[in-house]
Amino acid sequence: MKYFVVIIALILIGCTTNLKKSDAIKTKTFYYKIDTTKGRYENFDSGYVDTFSINNTEFRIRSVINSENKFVLERLNKEWELVDTFYARQCNYSIRDINNDGYPDLIADDSRWSESVFLFSPISNNFTECGFFSGDEVDSLHPLSSNDSIFYDKWDNNADNWWSYLFKIKNDVRYNLGIIEYKWGNPEIYKNNLPHWLSVRKISNDTTQKEINIIRNVNFQKFDLKKFWQKELGKFYPNPDMKPNKLDTLYEPYPDL
Repeated sequence: MKYFVVIIALILIGCTTNLKKSDAIKTKTFYYKIDTTKGRYENFDSGYVDTFSINNTEFRIRSVINSENKFVLERLNKEWELVDTFYARQCNYSIRDINNDGYPDLIADDSRWSESVFLFSPISNNFTECGFFSGDEVDSLHPLSSNDSIFYDKWDNNADNWWSYLFKIKNDVRYNLGIIEYKWGNPEIYKNNLPHWLSVRKISNDTTQKEINIIRNVNFQKFDLKKFWQKELGKFYPNPDMKPNKLDTLYEPYPDL
């Protein structure tokens, strides 16, 4: 498991670029209707701007000048202000509701293996980057408590295990609160009789994870994540030590036994 994750992480690092606010320069002459004689990249490179409105708030997406597949997300607040920058492979991104809260979100095709997700919050009328997801897992982001902007997700690489983060969005920043992960024993120790269990960990003021429970003797494939997080939410939130930690869903920093 850990080797698989490291490989994916390295691929992502190689495919993505951290863009600074200074990259969002404004020297192009913009136009707002697709030129059908050009391809998607040619349109963005020559000044096409994708505009849309969510919850009575105007947004636009445009490319970074002379930087292929790098984009700027901006919000209109009297003047256009920078929300974030992102990479979209072959200019592929979509605006759709992936967490079934009634508001569209931004999903950018970050690499061949993953997509970067920005959830829209109707409370702040803004987008928040929430990590990288792969395949069907992009559609596994779900609201747990809309009033508190608390969500849970699921990562499942199918090869060996899955895990789910509980997180909160506050002031357009993601705060990870907890994680539950399907684990198994070291095959070199246990041979053909591998133990399996669910590890429940709390995340507080940094990326350090403290195991607070181990769940055994359950059907791991049919485990009801929503019911679990709803029942156990009080153990993770409110959390007075909660601080931004920006832990991405791809990474599993907790060792196998």
